Amino acid sequence: MKRRGAKLFIRFIIVTATIVLLIPLLFFMWPLTGGVIQNNIRASSYTREWQQMVLPPEIEVIEIAYFVGNTAGTGNSVEIWAGMLIRSELPHEELISYFRGHGIVAPLPNSGSFPANQVLMYRNTFSYLRRNEQWINLYAVGNFHSAATQFDIRGH
Repeated sequence: MKRRGAKLFIRFIIVTATIVLLIPLLFFMWPLTGGVIQNNIRASSYTREWQQMVLPPEIEVIEIAYFVGNTAGTGNSVEIWAGMLIRSELPHEELISYFRGHGIVAPLPNSGSFPANQVLMYRNTFSYLRRNEQWINLYAVGNFHSAATQFDIRGH
């Protein structure tokens, strides 16, 4: 009987110590990880919208992705850019009219010479652009969205 009481007491101490240590740990870790999780969930929902889009056969989808962080490079803020990398020989104006209301159509230069902050954002977003130097007939189509929370280290 004494032995059973001792085992229960030890279990009680272990559970209590775990709770006492875990609550402060979660309290301090949530600001570092919670915003990242919330913003990734929101960004994933935007990419699902792009995946469900029906496109004409003249447009080839290379990659669908998102970028969470400071997209403009102007200060401490977090935005989400979600969209897709496409290849098409259709004229730029035709692509703009097709994607009107869905997103911004940005033609990528053939050689990768583009405003530095946008090249960095697109290279960080699309793995295809990191693997290939020739960006012939490529377009980034996407939209900027508000982040779920500003408590995300990627925007600061």
